[in-house]
Amino acid sequence: MPDLIHSNDAIATAFVRAIVALDFDRLESALAPSIRFRALTPASCRKASTAPDARRMIEGWFEGSDLVELVHLNVDDIADRLHLAYRLRVHDPGVWYLVEQQAFADIADSRFASLSILCSGFHPIETPAGAGEPDARYSLDASADPRAR
Repeated sequence: MPDLIHSNDAIATAFVRAIVALDFDRLESALAPSIRFRALTPASCRKASTAPDARRMIEGWFEGSDLVELVHLNVDDIADRLHLAYRLRVHDPGVWYLVEQQAFADIADSRFASLSILCSGFHPIETPAGAGEPDARYSLDASADPRAR
């Protein structure tokens, strides 16, 4: 079981790292070609059944963003499901947002076979001190800045 847990952690971390890097090609590669994707946001409830469609939805949330910083990441197993919780600071020109997403996933063949995301919405915040500067607290790997595109 430890190998499965490690593998699931790596898949979840790669998914969040792709969001932070605004690398949606890499994000799509974490999704099974045929996926059960559901997203609940303050504005809508949406579904997709293919990786490209799920990618387009997620990419649309970050459209116009030029920087995403990881504030918090937690990955845990709930029996045979994977739970991800991540909080991001997102910069669009002229404004910062704080957003948190909770996700539940099933993994098959090292990809998300199903992914259900609950999004807090993007909430404007004051410009954070040190925003945009490398800081290990917001990095998935202190030796590499995941914000690099």
